[in-house]
Amino acid sequence: MVAPVTSTDIQLLDSTPSALCSTSKQPLNMTGAVAYILRRHFSDAARIKDEDLRAYLWKPQPADTTAAASGSEILIEPLAKLTGQPSQYLQQRPAALVKRNKWGSTKLGIGDRYSGVRKTADLSKRDYDYALDSSQRYEILIAGSHTVFCIGGTPAEAEAVSTESFFELLEFAQVIRRDLGLNYFKVNGIEPVSRLEESHEHFVAPIVLSYTFFHGWRLRDESVTLGSFSL
Repeated sequence: MVAPVTSTDIQLLDSTPSALCSTSKQPLNMTGAVAYILRRHFSDAARIKDEDLRAYLWKPQPADTTAAASGSEILIEPLAKLTGQPSQYLQQRPAALVKRNKWGSTKLGIGDRYSGVRKTADLSKRDYDYALDSSQRYEILIAGSHTVFCIGGTPAEAEAVSTESFFELLEFAQVIRRDLGLNYFKVNGIEPVSRLEESHEHFVAPIVLSYTFFHGWRLRDESVTLGSFSL
């Protein structure tokens, strides 16, 4: 028999619209979105499933004191923000560091021209419904990925951080895809635990995320194109 679902069993994302809904999908924005989701989860002990991790709640830190933060708090930051070796920021606490991987583009049509099959967030409704000028519409598919490096002082702690983060991202994958305006968002899996290269006292279990989205734009000639020259 299935037990009834209570209000305490349900986790809801904040209703605040994502910044990606109104700005361009830049790599930095995607990094911030992943970090925000994990920070929100680890900031409330009631959301954390692993009892041992509840002792490491995330708390905001002043921008210039990241390295001096309390050892009882989990570190969740973009990897690019940490200057020097990550080990100097870890101390004896776990961490989830977000890193962007390669972004690439995929052709959807001849000459990248818009085929009229779909609407993208980058082209307004007027762009599709009216052709009042000589502009040409284009569209491509952008594919990218991020890695969340889940770090712990022991292999078991790295496993705990990665498992907690994995299921949080996995369960909200479709919400993330919708709110960030993505065509596709997938939590691919957790890589095996290994020793952190920069530190012999820490272990890491990476989580790989992949996603795609459509990018459309318009080009319009600034002057009339001459068909021939009279010599």
